Amino acid sequence: VLDKDLKIPHDFNVLDGSAPTLVLTEIEEVSKYKRHIDYEVLDFSNGLAEQISTTFFKYNLSSVIIEGGATTLQTFIHAQLWDEARVFIGSTSFQKGIKAPSIKGKVISENKIEGDILKLYRP
Repeated sequence: VLDKDLKIPHDFNVLDGSAPTLVLTEIEEVSKYKRHIDYEVLDFSNGLAEQISTTFFKYNLSSVIIEGGATTLQTFIHAQLWDEARVFIGSTSFQKGIKAPSIKGKVISENKIEGDILKLYRP
């Protein structure tokens, strides 16, 4: 879980200790950590995707799904730390809001799911 400032409330299910959980944060103050949760301190201002990948390697995590907002996804895309992207394209066009990440890759497959399209990209 990316939680730069440790803002996730301690009573949220993701922090209930029922499954192994790793929180990536900038907060070094151990008193803010919750028992039975692993924490790793990262520098969120520089090379975040690389730091996250290094941390995953340290924890022997070889396969992950990055499900984040536009900024998090774009960070991994810019660092070229991706091997597959699944992009849903809906029929609704939004005029305002946060722009979707920009991905350049080869479209491997395209499937229609009800009124949407799912594209699978590889670098």
